Amino acid sequence: MVKTPSQTFPYTVLLTRPEKDSISLGETIQKEGVRVISNPLLRITNVPISAPFQLPAAWILTSRYAVNALKDLEPDHTKLIFTVGQPTETICRNAGFINIIAGDGHAQSLLEIIEAYIPNSFGPIMHLSGDVVRYDLAKHLQTKGYDASRLVAYESQPILSFHEQTIDLLKAEEFTHMLFFSPRTAAIFSSLIKKHFLEKSLHRVCAIGMSHDVVAELKTLTWGRQIVTKDPQGALLENIGKE
Repeated sequence: MVKTPSQTFPYTVLLTRPEKDSISLGETIQKEGVRVISNPLLRITNVPISAPFQLPAAWILTSRYAVNALKDLEPDHTKLIFTVGQPTETICRNAGFINIIAGDGHAQSLLEIIEAYIPNSFGPIMHLSGDVVRYDLAKHLQTKGYDASRLVAYESQPILSFHEQTIDLLKAEEFTHMLFFSPRTAAIFSSLIKKHFLEKSLHRVCAIGMSHDVVAELKTLTWGRQIVTKDPQGALLENIGKE
């Protein structure tokens, strides 16, 4: 990421997504003349898995990080797949899968979609997920009579400290915007802010969260503004264009 002195830029944006996601996002934002600082708050590691004894009749994916496992496990590209949102759907389609139903970005609403689309007699359903889930879809589906189970495809370990550059910029109150895409990363951020005693560094910062659940994890901190949107990148570019 660019490390040019801040006086060259009117805006400094913090990205908190895992490294691979932040690279492509940061490149897009930098084209607008914005300084971008990437400080991933989760470290993603794929978990080696072998195909289940019986492949399911349908898959559930609540993260893009499960797509690699899906490609390894499922040879039938016409198999029914439910994704939590459009970004994961796009990655699945790029991987060759064609029978995909996408939710609106929330696991709870995806449960309603699954119930409306297939009966509980449909057959086995497998949720490919990380080791930590906020909402256990398989367990909830089981209570509705579905043959549902969960298979861990990756692990996500929280980062224990901010980068030194991030701490320096926080102390100098140079950040203008911060993007948050998941409740877990927002919670980790809040915890680290308190760990480093930096609660007073955010009073001019605009926090942009992907959902109300994300922003709820930031409520204990004092922000200049908070924005809830399904498209944090778009909201950021629109926001800086008005200032």
